[in-house]
This record gives sequence, structure tokens and C-alpha cells, in this order.
Amino acid sequence: MSENIPFMGKILFFVVLLCCSLSGLAQSPVPFIDDKEGDVYNNLAKSQIDYLSELYSKTIGTDDELINGRDYIPYYFRSKFKPLLFSDEAHSGSVTMSGRKYSNIKLKYDTYTDEIIYCDTARTYNYRLYEVSLNKESVDCFELYYYGDTLRFKHLRSGTFENLPEGFYEVVYDQKCQFLIRHSSIVHERNGIDEYFYTPAGYINVGGGYTKIKSLRQFSKLFGTESDDVKKFITKSGINIRKADKNQVLSVLKYYDSQAIPANK
Repeated sequence: MSENIPFMGKILFFVVLLCCSLSGLAQSPVPFIDDKEGDVYNNLAKSQIDYLSELYSKTIGTDDELINGRDYIPYYFRSKFKPLLFSDEAHSGSVTMSGRKYSNIKLKYDTYTDEIIYCDTARTYNYRLYEVSLNKESVDCFELYYYGDTLRFKHLRSGTFENLPEGFYEVVYDQKCQFLIRHSSIVHERNGIDEYFYTPAGYINVGGGYTKIKSLRQFSKLFGTESDDVKKFITKSGINIRKADKNQVLSVLKYYDSQAIPANK
């Protein structure tokens, strides 16, 4: 029956379904689903994926994998502090899914829901871009290209590393020691509006597993017999570890790697 409905009719039908699914939704990004409504919700989700597949494949000329997700609904439109990573800075992106890389596309990263959002810059609806939350289980890695910096993210699945929750991490450094950043946000209500405050966390691995950076004393102790030397470098460089940006932490790790004695000697 749906094959006889004109294209605009399909769009209207999809919008009506989507609006019904969002009834009662305020700013919460994940609605409560009753078990009895599971079949209805799953059918609606499948309808969204089928619709998005038809819509986006015509625009970007790729297979279904890139748009195998769900329609992304901005839930923070009233918020002053939004959860999108560095969204006010111009950037482009690329994503690798199941070994295939898609380049020169518009991507956003939601630091609150840990979602990658593909933006179709060729189409708009209600004055906003069509946006798809990509299926993270298919994502191997993705990159965000900013002026003067490239952020490379890897999807670490549950159990990949001890003490690291599942999710996307920026891989800042991967040599003798490793440095990851989890870009995340926490929500606080202000004047009845949810505000999303950016709270990144750095993790380093000097050989004994990943540890979250908390203080200078804890950080310097991770370097074992080189701890005193590393601490002197930090002090001499005027670095406040608790407030250090990623380039400052990176400089410490590069210094350590350049001074560390190879394990086989």
C-alpha cells in the first residue's frame, strides 16, 4: 500500500509517526519504553531506518551502512550549554565503518549521549539539517578536523581495557605510553532548563593499564623510577596537571618516552 503513496506523502507519514513516538518527551534524550510497547517501538525504529536509507542514499550516493542509525532529535534546544563537542568551531569529518572509510562529511559528536551524528548538508527540515545518529556498533573510528588540530576517536567496546567504560575515546598519543581522552558532559538543571557542562577526562597508560589523571602526585608516581625526573620536568615547564590541556600532558609523555630506558636493555 505504501508503494502507491507519493513521495511527499511518505514524508508526511514518517513525520506523523515520529511525532507520535516523541509525545511527552521534554529534554530527556532517551524515552521510557514499556515492554508491552516493544513491538510498536521496534517497528517504528525499523520504519525510520528504512526511510532514512531511502532519503540519504539518494543524497550521498553510498550504501545503507553510513545511514544505518536513527533520526537524531536535538534535545538541548533550550540549553545555553550544549553537549556537542566544539560545535561552534568550523570542522569536517570522516568515519570508518566495518573497515570502509567515508571522508569529507559533516559529523558532530554528542558528549552526553556518546553518539556520532551524520549531518546531510544538502537537505533541511524545519530549518535544520537532517541528522542521523550512526550505529556505533558498526563504527571502528572517526575523525574531526579542526583548524590546527585533528581529533581521532576510537570505539572501545566493553571489556577492551580494565577501568575504561565502553564508548568513544580520542586517541591523543600511542607510543611507548598511551594517552586517551573521554570527552563527556554532565547535566545540571538551571531555572528549569537542562544545561550540559563539558567534563573531559584524561587516561594514560605507562605500562600498568589506563589510569585517570587526578593530581600531580598521582600522575608523577605512574612513571616509576622516572617519577622524580618527570615531576621536575612538569614543574620546570610550569604545568598544572589538574588544569593541563592535552598538549601539555602530551609534552610530558613525549619527554618520558625520550628519557625512558628500553625494557630490553
